[in-house]
Amino acid sequence: MSGDTKSMRKLVKEDQLDLTLQLTLQSNNALHIVAQHGHRAFAEALLALSPSLLFRSNFDGDLPLHVAARGGHMVLVDVFIDTLKNIANPDDEVTDLESTDTSMPQAVWLKINLKGNTALHEAMRFRRTKVAMALLGFDPRLADGLNHAGESPLYLACELRMMVVVESIFSCGSTFRIEGLNGRTPLHASAISGHFDLE
Repeated sequence: MSGDTKSMRKLVKEDQLDLTLQLTLQSNNALHIVAQHGHRAFAEALLALSPSLLFRSNFDGDLPLHVAARGGHMVLVDVFIDTLKNIANPDDEVTDLESTDTSMPQAVWLKINLKGNTALHEAMRFRRTKVAMALLGFDPRLADGLNHAGESPLYLACELRMMVVVESIFSCGSTFRIEGLNGRTPLHASAISGHFDLE
């Protein structure tokens, strides 16, 4: 992706494009694509033009936050978190993202994709420790969720030897799930992965 944000803004303004209606075959909006490539300036420009792009799911149920977390694009995760902090109350509940109302769905960062993964699950599955820590710092409630495979963030952290994330989950002051794949616990995951230092 090349070019500059001025050209993009001019194109949107002159052609009066509705960025929320511009989708790829996979239902990715412009912010999904920017999140895949980690372009901060474009992300900020898109959010300034149409913040609702942050709340739109693609064909896989991924929000741009899922995509950025999976790719380990910490700069974009920070931009998205900052945007959410400015327009959301973390204590509010998730609302229907598919409604025709384009206002800010609250607690959208807790939304799961079609695999049942939150952005935290995605960060952890791809060993994005810094992203996982930022997400937990933003909202510790992310630690309290199972994906469709039955994996909790704590289970994944133990399985993948992400001990700093394990410590963060234990100290975050929120509730968290301990379940894992096929009824295994985080202790099973630690033993299977060869990490026995859990105290």
